Amino acid sequence: MIKGAQKQMIVVKTDDNRFFEEAYFVIRPNVKSEGEDMVSEAYKVIDACTGKKKAKRERGAKKYAFAIAAFCSGSALGALLMGLINALL
Repeated sequence: MIKGAQKQMIVVKTDDNRFFEEAYFVIRPNVKSEGEDMVSEAYKVIDACTGKKKAKRERGAKKYAFAIAAFCSGSALGALLMGLINALL
C-alpha cells in the first residue's frame, strides 16, 4: 500500500551540460527551505561532485603521460646502450 508523503524538491536545470538536463534534490524534512540558499547549496553540491571527477581525470592523465615518457626514455636509453655495445664489439 502506498501512503501519501509530501517531499520538497529543488530542480536544477542546465543547458550547458551534454549529459544531463536536470538534477533533482530532495530536501530533508527537518530543514526549513529558503529559496536562494537552497539553490546555491544545490549548485555547490554539483560543483563539488564535478570538481572531484575532473581532478581525478587530470591525475590519471598525468600518470598516463608519465608512463609514456618513462617508456620512451627507457627505450631510447636501451637503444643507445645496444649501439655502444655493438660499436665496441
